[in-house]
Amino acid sequence: MNSSIYKRQNQHICPICGVTMYETGGGLTVLGNIVFHSVAAFIIWFAVTVGVQELLNLSNSASANFGLVILVLVTILYIAKRFFGFAISSLFKNRKPWQ
Repeated sequence: MNSSIYKRQNQHICPICGVTMYETGGGLTVLGNIVFHSVAAFIIWFAVTVGVQELLNLSNSASANFGLVILVLVTILYIAKRFFGFAISSLFKNRKPWQ
């Protein structure tokens, strides 16, 4: 089934026994990635903002700014991990992340 969020997944069926041998394709499209990551970013921002506001008794604007800073940090770490293979544990080791 074609969708604007997911790529189509193909099943390769054995012509002799009729069992699915393997599957190819599938996953999120570019639009699906944008939607998924935008929703995840909003959830992280909202959770941090509400949590900090209740925990530290901050005003709405101060907690929103703090939530935005945390969201930017999480985004930087996510991009570093996903595209460059950088892990948080490599900050505490003497090895370089690309070795």
